[in-house]
Amino acid sequence: MKRKITVFLSLLVILTLLLSACSSNKSTTGSQSNGQSGNFALEYKSKKKDGFIIGFSNGYFGNTWRSQYVDGVKRVTAELKKEGIVKEVNVQNTNGVPAQIAAVESFINSGVDAIVINPVSSSSLAPVVAKAISKGILVVVSESGADYPNTVVVGGDNAGFWRIQTKWLAEQLKGKGDIVEINGIAGNVSDELRTRESKDILKKYPDIKVLGSAPGGWDPTKGQQAMSNFLSTHSKIDGVLVQDQMAGGVIQAFEAAKRPLPVMTGDFTYGFLRMWKDKYPDLNTMTIPYNTGIGANSIRVAVKLLQGNKLKPESLSPNPLKKELKNTIISTVPYVITKEAQPDAPWMEGEDSKIKAIGLDEAVKMGEGKGESIAVESIWTEEEVDQMFNKPAN
Repeated sequence: MKRKITVFLSLLVILTLLLSACSSNKSTTGSQSNGQSGNFALEYKSKKKDGFIIGFSNGYFGNTWRSQYVDGVKRVTAELKKEGIVKEVNVQNTNGVPAQIAAVESFINSGVDAIVINPVSSSSLAPVVAKAISKGILVVVSESGADYPNTVVVGGDNAGFWRIQTKWLAEQLKGKGDIVEINGIAGNVSDELRTRESKDILKKYPDIKVLGSAPGGWDPTKGQQAMSNFLSTHSKIDGVLVQDQMAGGVIQAFEAAKRPLPVMTGDFTYGFLRMWKDKYPDLNTMTIPYNTGIGANSIRVAVKLLQGNKLKPESLSPNPLKKELKNTIISTVPYVITKEAQPDAPWMEGEDSKIKAIGLDEAVKMGEGKGESIAVESIWTEEEVDQMFNKPAN
């Protein structure tokens, strides 16, 4: 009997969230034929100018990148609190869909002014996000793509991040060879956007054969295990497309197998950059920082919206998951790091002019005084964020 009651209550909660989503879509969406008109977040009507309470929901917390991402949020929050603009930013780090739904529900019940969310699953969090909006709460999606109506997304440039690295690898191999891929977390939106991009690029190089792909969870130990599995199966591996902070694990796997290091993408932490310079100066690698500052950038954008500022149309790009929904500010990758700076290289062609090509020595110098696990980052200044918005009417 207790089990039946529990199942019934669980179904009732899901039904309530779905009804909230439907209600929110009807009451706050309006006309969104161009992805912008009628968007609750873009047209948010300010209730006050300061003293904001923001809930920050981070749906995955399992590596040093996420730790630095959250630390950036806390640093910007401290600045905004000192200025009196923000009263509180309540950061909730969770793992898994149920825990993140519960965190967002707690924010709704506490009456926050805004919720900044990095969703662990874009589809599963949609009902509770819609519920928040129906309560008049501003919602900003941070880093991970999600095509929720009535929100603004401050997104990482996953497509550019992986497109440039895939082009680089293909160029180093001169368009021919056998490679393996070690990706992030299967089903994660960022991982899906990246792997989609690499597939599109590799179609242009028919003589590059992908021997296999495996998830490494953006974890060096798991990445090493995935690479070891590939090495035990394949006698010839010319290149490795490895995401984020798993390059060190790939190197360890090759060394344990007593095989020469291949052409491979690298890691954007200062520890890897120093190791590359001092221990493996001949390693054919490169890296692009996937910006940990996106969380801090998301807080700054949320505050501007809460104050009633309106984003310039040119500041917005199509949502990566739904092109007709123009609600996304792309946090462009800040640097492309190769042994020597190569701004005119083939992999830079057609990319955003804001991306700076820098050499290894310059990148290492940027990390002076910073720990091994710290990633190269770039946080928008208040002035840079101001430029994204129309000047408020006097």
